[in-house]
Amino acid sequence: MNGSDQARVFVGLHLGEAVAGPLLAAVEASLGPEARRGYRFPRADGLHLTLVFLGRVERHLLGPMETELARALAGHAAPELRLTAPGSFPKPGRERVLWVGIEERGGGRLAVLRAAVLAALGQAGWDTALAEGDPFHPHVTVARPRAGTRVPESFYALTPAELGDAPWCAVEVTLFESVAGPGPRRYEPLARVALTPV
Repeated sequence: MNGSDQARVFVGLHLGEAVAGPLLAAVEASLGPEARRGYRFPRADGLHLTLVFLGRVERHLLGPMETELARALAGHAAPELRLTAPGSFPKPGRERVLWVGIEERGGGRLAVLRAAVLAALGQAGWDTALAEGDPFHPHVTVARPRAGTRVPESFYALTPAELGDAPWCAVEVTLFESVAGPGPRRYEPLARVALTPV
């Protein structure tokens, strides 16, 4: 954690190396032999599904956030997730972010979990209005094209089977701090809350 009065934070579900390693390898292969020159890739150990992005938050709120998240998420069931199709923001042909979708297998536990996270953050003193109004699009960021790089169709043609679509359970919710370089951003866990396996 750095020493400034603010932290750039988000709440998310860590993918874990068993999912992240094969996923990044498949994405890089789809982008061709010059992928490392044309794209910036995240660290495999930092791949995550963002539940709520908070941005810059006063550090004095982090303790209350940890407390409220632990209280709100106690006993919540762990959602079973799987990777789906690739996509981009804002759209193909004007890509700034490449991502792979994530969906829940049954249950609706992911939406309930996100709602509980938002309620906890509100109790801790964070204004949730903007996040509550944003549509929730579960995904994991896998690359960012450098200026002038054209994303090949082979990326968009990746299938769930090629990405490693075996389901996994998200066993904990983490409050992360996003820390700038050198190199890709690091996502340092500030607090973890275990979920209940089902």
